[in-house]
Amino acid sequence: MAAILRSSALALGVLLVFLGVVFPLLVRTGATKAVAQYLPDQAGSQIIKVGLPHSSMLGPASSIGPWAGLAIMAAWTLAALACGYLTLRTRS
Repeated sequence: MAAILRSSALALGVLLVFLGVVFPLLVRTGATKAVAQYLPDQAGSQIIKVGLPHSSMLGPASSIGPWAGLAIMAAWTLAALACGYLTLRTRS
């Protein structure tokens, strides 16, 4: 993200706003709950729920499991790396 935005501070600010404000609002909105489980924070939280019951203290149950959460996180990581790579290649 820092390569795309050309500023580490701006990338950190955008990341904090999305993780602290936008993603939690999307999870709590009824119309976007089905899509919100595929966001990085929700998919990542499924990775650490291995072996825990559905009514755990870590939050409500999701329709994706820990391996699917790991695959979703890997896809988000690859997408971010690809965007950064393409941005750096086109600016050169």
